[in-house]
Amino acid sequence: MMSLSLLILASACTKEFSHEVSFLSGEELKKLVAESDKPYVLLNFYNTACKPCVKEIPDLAQLHDHPHKHLNVHFVALDEDNDAKKELKHFWQQLAIETPIYCVNNESLNQFLREHRLSSTTSTPPMSLILSRDGRLIESISTVTDAKEVSLIIHKDESFGD
Repeated sequence: MMSLSLLILASACTKEFSHEVSFLSGEELKKLVAESDKPYVLLNFYNTACKPCVKEIPDLAQLHDHPHKHLNVHFVALDEDNDAKKELKHFWQQLAIETPIYCVNNESLNQFLREHRLSSTTSTPPMSLILSRDGRLIESISTVTDAKEVSLIIHKDESFGD
């Protein structure tokens, strides 16, 4: 039984990663939010070299892996060069999290932030934005966050809507 478990674990670790890296402009980021099939969207901005970012991803991925009935979760890497594809694929494979891989450069992120009346100084990872599907900013979180905090913020916003 132990060897079967190890075999399953080994095959999970070597599973071929299927998603491609998508580089998004500020407009495409806006479209990602607008085309959500759920009322809320969490955009988690990270950098693979940011230890607090890497620490929060597995917990936030629970919201992605076990979808919250009202929330889509998107992880967006902050990267200035287009050579990040291989590194990002490897990063997500090591985390063993199956998710679309998005990437923005500073210019695209700053364009998106300006549209939500946030300054570019907000764009230091870790950073998460919780938005409504219509683009309304619910919360900007510029520290490490977790699934529980995100769920509480959404519940609070839903309560005000009643």
